[in-house]
This record gives sequence, structure tokens and C-alpha cells, in this order.
Amino acid sequence: MKSELPIILAVILSLVAIYGLRPSRAGSGWLSSSKIFPVVWVLIFLLPYMAFGPSSYLWMDDEGDLLVPFHYYVANFADGGQYSHLLGAGADLKGSFLIGGELISPERFLMAHFPLWIAIAVHKALTCVFGFAGNYLLARRLGGLDRRPSLALAAFGTVFWFRMILVTYSTGMTLSLIPIGVYLLVGRLGRRWWWGGALAYAVMAGLWMVPTEGAPAISIAVVATMILTKRYDWRPFAGIALAGIVIGVNWSESIYAMLQTMGESMRGSDQSSVSTEALDVIHGTIVGYLSMFTNTAWPLGLEIALSLAFLAIAAPRQVPRALITMILPVFFIAGFLLFPWTEIGLAGIRNSGTRYFTFGVTGTVTLVAAQAIIAWKRRGYGLVPWVIGRGESLPAALALVGAFAILGWNVGFQMINLFYRSGQAHYHVSNLKNPTWFNASDPARVVSLRASYLQPEPGVVLAYNLPYFDAWLNLMDPRFFRYWVNGVNPRDPTDPRIGYDWASVRGGVVHVEEMVSLPLLAAANVGYLVSALPVTGQGLVLLDGPDRPQLEKPSRSGVSPMEYYRDRWSRIFDLGKMHIYALPGRLPRVWAAAALQTTSSAAGSAGFLAEVAAAAPARVAVLNAAHAMALGKAEAHASMTVGRFDLVRNGFEVDLDAPEGGVLMVNALATRHFRAWADGRELPFTEANGVQTAIAVPAGSRHVSLCYGRRPLVATTAKDPRECGLAAARSP
Repeated sequence: MKSELPIILAVILSLVAIYGLRPSRAGSGWLSSSKIFPVVWVLIFLLPYMAFGPSSYLWMDDEGDLLVPFHYYVANFADGGQYSHLLGAGADLKGSFLIGGELISPERFLMAHFPLWIAIAVHKALTCVFGFAGNYLLARRLGGLDRRPSLALAAFGTVFWFRMILVTYSTGMTLSLIPIGVYLLVGRLGRRWWWGGALAYAVMAGLWMVPTEGAPAISIAVVATMILTKRYDWRPFAGIALAGIVIGVNWSESIYAMLQTMGESMRGSDQSSVSTEALDVIHGTIVGYLSMFTNTAWPLGLEIALSLAFLAIAAPRQVPRALITMILPVFFIAGFLLFPWTEIGLAGIRNSGTRYFTFGVTGTVTLVAAQAIIAWKRRGYGLVPWVIGRGESLPAALALVGAFAILGWNVGFQMINLFYRSGQAHYHVSNLKNPTWFNASDPARVVSLRASYLQPEPGVVLAYNLPYFDAWLNLMDPRFFRYWVNGVNPRDPTDPRIGYDWASVRGGVVHVEEMVSLPLLAAANVGYLVSALPVTGQGLVLLDGPDRPQLEKPSRSGVSPMEYYRDRWSRIFDLGKMHIYALPGRLPRVWAAAALQTTSSAAGSAGFLAEVAAAAPARVAVLNAAHAMALGKAEAHASMTVGRFDLVRNGFEVDLDAPEGGVLMVNALATRHFRAWADGRELPFTEANGVQTAIAVPAGSRHVSLCYGRRPLVATTAKDPRECGLAAARSP
């Protein structure tokens, strides 16, 4: 069933396309209508996202467990500050993720004012419409192609990469805006109101295009199109600059935040993965570029290969110019990597991800395909009247049939994926939506056990405004990552999330201590574990659970296939409750250190974290020698006690009694953007226990503020009354 439905739908839609290409249908019917074809195409594209209303489909990798929850959280729950208490061990809200920091966001508007499934459907429709319109205009008006093959190429241009269908809240939407940008900036040269089109595109790009993904791509696409069409003019560059200004303004705080936090991230601090040898860079660039078109973007690679092949047969003199435009991203990538970013203090930019440069071909491939179709038809090659009708060419027919086949396969895949993994029902889990088990006055973090077909995915809890420790961030702090891969979950050296180890699932029960370190999770203020399956582990307490747990596959559970299928069908509409467990020995978000333990082990190493796991339950702060020195002569004193503490906007407000002084521990990653005060006096602090902040508190202190104060791009004199460090920040 998993593989058959996508194939069946691909065949059915392919036959629909072939039927529409019969001689009697040439030049007529909806396949040739520039009004009906796009509507039909968009409706089929949207089918998985509308078929079951609030329980419709959503790809739960990247999109459903990261992008949508993050947008929804920012739109409905975030307090507008720089710092988020809910992300991992604390993180910069605007500088840790590639989305969410825009000044104006259509996605946030939709999610704040409409039901989530409506917001998702509108977003998907816009993605498809933008991509279709851009490719159609390129083929029809700039390429000079007939209407029906232009429609075929436009349709193909919306499905040639899975991210244009499944991961549209970042990459997909950005890709859909490249062709329309090329048309408005290059295709309309010499026409009236060119600047109006350039301004319209600048606004579209500013609202929907992710800067790190789209800015290099549209630049490359414009240059490539100018080369391909021999339209050399300064105005497209002015249009790019205009778009850059609008993007820069709308994403200003996010871009500025990323530049400031990049140095503390894995991308910004680890340069070992990028070779500075020119030949190594060029070789790696070429291999990476080609490999991209042999896996997830194979339809795009196939379109490029076939277009060049048809051109080589019908118009060989056009091949060199077309080939240059297709490999142009390689030269841009090599130049980018060889640029001396380190010397100018921007080393982290080198590791920002050059695969986005390859998106530039998406703005030119439709034109190359259009040239191939025109050349093939002009030569009269390969006409097959009994299949494709009078005057239609084989390349055009392949484009149309291929587009429908890929769309059919994807719709089938999405429906099967919905059946086995559920979709937007992830956002309607009753005991996550109404978490009576969660103690808001002592907010502990949450982790989720995940599998490819058992829910929930970890990032989903963010959509419920719950703090989640198993957070994947674009700019991830290496200390947080090491805490996971060297301590919490050394089975997986690549991912700070917990996947089911099926060797540890016996009798339908997860033996979690065989998979992860519960003491390290508890030390990091993780107080709750969410799982679809029952879990066993020393000290775990079941707080809430489902009436009927989700069934494992028949091969694991022994249930009949029909019983399993009935269960999966019901989970499309109601995922049911999750098992919620309380972890034993969980440290609070703020606590007083009972003792300090200095170690020679490197912070974040396996040895260091083993010491943390052993010492943290006794409220001991483990520091290496360098970090211990940062606290000066501070000592832990049993007389220091913590009273009330509040997680306020951009920081922590803590009442305490420290007659002899002591060391205050805050369960949040130490960062250079923190500042700590006690009664108006700034205090030294440092990192401890891997993901915590240790603050030296002087004797007699009654209150401590730990505030996150990254410099904003635009400073304001008016202070938000909820801001950390202000008396009004705390609710009565």
C-alpha cells in the first residue's frame, strides 16, 4: 500500500495528460487553457492540505515539527523579546532560526487570525501560484513558447523538487519566487512600468523570501538569464538591490541577530569542515552540486539533462550558452568559499550553507527547456501524431506528462504519509493542548520520544507553548549539541533529538534508560517525557496517558494488519492522548549550588558530562578549571536559599537569601549577551554543568537579575515594562 498508491496516481494523472494531448484535443480543452489549467493544477496540489480539514496533511519532518510550530509560537505566544525560555537550553529567538524574525510576516498573520489548517492551505496555494505564474511567464513571454507547452513547463516548475511541495515554509516558497523574479527583472526589460514590476517583486521577496536561501539564488538566476537571453542591462541589478533593501528592512533584526550570535554557534565556531585549498573547494563544490540533482531534486536534474540533450540534437550551437547558465552556481559557490571571510571577522558566513546557491538554476531551467522545445519543433524532430497531436513536440509532451506523473506521485505519497504518520492532528493532542500535568509556577522542560510512524515529533510541543529541550536550531550552540551527543544520547552523534531504539522496545514498552541518560536530562530541567508508547525507567511517574495507545506495526506488535490499519485511520483525525511521564530528580530552572566541583575534563566532553550526571542530583555545580576561575573567590554556601523566581521577558528575576553569599545556578546556557546584577551591582558568571549558568552572588544579596541584552539594530529609549531588570517585569 505504501508504494502502490503514489504509483497508481502517477499513472492515472499521466494518462489524463496523454489523453488531453490526442490529435482531436490539440489546441483545445482545459490542458490548453491558461485560465482553467492553473486552477485545476492548484486544486490537485492542495488536495492533501484540504481533504480532511483540521486533520489534513502536513509533512512532519522539517515543516511540521520545526517551521510551522515556530511560526505558530511566534505568532501566538512569544512576548516580543530577544530571548526565548522555550527553545532548548534558552536561545535567541530572532538569531537562532532562519524564520520568525521578520517585522511583517504573512505567515504569522494567517496563523494569528485563522484556523491553522486554513493558514497552511493558503500558504501552500500561494507557493504553487507564485511558482506556476513565474515559470509560465518565463516560458510564454520571455521564451516565446506556445501556450500549452508553457503551461506544461509552468506545472513542472512547481514539483521538480520535494521541498517545493513538502517544505514550503522556507525553501519551497523561496524557490517559487525565483522564476517570477527573473521575469519581472529581466523578462520585462524595455517594457513600460518596469520599475513598478521591480518594486512589486521587492515587496514579494521581502515578505516571503528567506534571505539566506533566496538572495544568492535570485542574483545567480538573473545573471544566468541575462547570459542566456543576451539581455545585458544594469536595471536587473538595480532591481536586485531594491529587493535586497526591502528584504534587509523586513528581516533586519533577524539578520543582525544572526550576525551577532553566529560566533557562538556550531556554524560560526567550527571551521574545520571547510577546506581553504582552492582545488579542494572547487572539487567539493562540483561534487556537491551534482549530487543534489541525483537525490531529492532528481526531477530538476532530469529536466536539465533532457533540455540540454534535446538542444544538442536540434540546436547544438545553443548548448554552450545554456550549459554555462546551468553550471553558473558552481562558480559563485567556489568564489564564495574562497573569499577571505575569516580575515574580515565573518568566518561564520562561510559555513552558512552554499547549497542555496544552486537554487539559482530554478530561475533559468524553464527558459533552457523552452529553447529546447522551440528548437525541436522548428526542426520537426520526433513528432508522434497518434500520441501528441498536430504540431506538438516530444519535449513538450514529456514536460506535461512528467509534471502530472510527479504531481500524482506526490499526492499519493502525501496521502499514504498522512495515513501512517498523521498530519495536522499533531496540533490537536488533547493532553498537550490542555496540559493539566504541567506546573506553570515551576516550568520544567519537555522532551519527546520520536519514530518515523509514532507520534509526536519533538518540535510540535512548541506549538502548545511548552518549553522543549530537544530543539533543533539553525544556529545551534555547540555546548548544547555536545550535551546531547556526548551525554544525553551518544547513540546519535548528529541530532539532539531522541529516536526510538527498537532494540530497547520490548513488549510494546520503551526501556528508556537503555537509550538516554535520564540524570542528564533531569539536570537540564527536563521534567516531562512525552511518548506515544508506554515507557519504563527508574523513577518515572505516569502523569497522563491515552485510553488506547498507538499500535506498533504488525511485525512488531503482533496485531493483525486490519487492526493496525483501523488504528492508523483513526489517528488521522484524532491522534489521541500521549503518555506523559515525570522525570525523577529534576533540577529546577533556578537553584542554589550546594557545592562546586572543579574538573580537568574539557567542558562538554563525555568525561565531563559523566561527572555532571553523577554530581548534579546533589545540586553540585561542575566546572572545568578555566570556568571556575571566572567566578573568582565565590564559594557555595548551604545558607543561600532561592525563593521566588520568574522567567520574564529577556531574562530571569530571582529572590533569594544569601547571608554568606554563594553560587546561583540558572538552567540556561551562559552567553556573552547575559548580564547579571544583585541589588545594582554587576556580578561575574560562567558556564557550568554543560548547559547552565553559574553566578557568583555576594553576601547579603536579596535579589538577582540575569538579563539577556543583545544589542538590537534599532535601539529604543522606551522600555517595555515587562523587560528583565525592571520592577514591573514580574507579575504580582
